[in-house]
Amino acid sequence: CPRMQEGEQTGQEVTEGQDMQPDALCGMTRESQRKLKGVGCALGIFSTLMVYGFVQESIMTANWGPDVKISSLFLVMCNRITSMSIAIIAILIRRETMKPVAPFQSYLVIAFSNMMATTCQYEALRYVSFPTQTLGKT
Repeated sequence: CPRMQEGEQTGQEVTEGQDMQPDALCGMTRESQRKLKGVGCALGIFSTLMVYGFVQESIMTANWGPDVKISSLFLVMCNRITSMSIAIIAILIRRETMKPVAPFQSYLVIAFSNMMATTCQYEALRYVSFPTQTLGKT
């Protein structure tokens, strides 16, 4: 609920007793609202990953014609360009700096290992289903 508790408006700490008081607007305690928000976030993440896995598997197992296979590296590149574009837009909207925090070499190692892992993940979908692959990774 959008209503703030006393103490939040003035910058004072909200004590545990205040946290358990029901909110007049929603009839839920602040703790219940926090738990409900956590469940909502978890469901959002799970459903997004399920759709993402379904789309990945559909792309990799689709019949694109005789002797035509879609390139895993091309898919990874498209994925990274889309992610980078969204990140840049978010940085611009929030008016944050694009200056890197860590040395360039640190980003290079992480980016390369992530690119290789994602490419292998796409290639594995040619042989096993997404749920099987996910269970194998855990």
